[in-house]
Amino acid sequence: QSRTRRSSNLARKANNITTAVIVLAILAVVFVLSTCTYIVDERSQAVVTRLKKPVTIVTGDFSDDDFAAIKQDILRTVERAEVGAADIDPEAIRIRRGPGLYFKLPFVDEAELFPDVLLEYDAEPREIILADKKKLMVDNFARWRIWNPLLYRVTVRNERAARDRLDRKSTRLNSSH
Repeated sequence: QSRTRRSSNLARKANNITTAVIVLAILAVVFVLSTCTYIVDERSQAVVTRLKKPVTIVTGDFSDDDFAAIKQDILRTVERAEVGAADIDPEAIRIRRGPGLYFKLPFVDEAELFPDVLLEYDAEPREIILADKKKLMVDNFARWRIWNPLLYRVTVRNERAARDRLDRKSTRLNSSH
């Protein structure tokens, strides 16, 4: 009786350990896969950097002609060393297009997603005084899209910084009149 009970307890413990090992293995696989992949949806673009240097750029799903133009623009950005690293070989950068599941090196590569939609900017209306002392209300607005995600990442990094830059430009233009 007691031997049967002991062997039953040992079997239960072995089953519990096996179950725990399987659960941990599944969690480890999910963790590793989540660090090796990134998803670019139809409303996004991505720049993947390895040790702060760009290695992959994923643009929106453009036509062949537009994609060729964007590709050339990205390569010019790299050649002009606008990415802050003159030792990057333009041939080493992969430029891809369209949404999908992409792979990267875990813990070394970092994927940054940027919007691939029409963005809106609407400045606060401002009053400017013309040379003949007349007052004029100016209300600026713009609609814009990120064409070159690498240049966008290097120059403004995020939408808030882009809006701040547009605000400064708008203020400068309005005050120059």
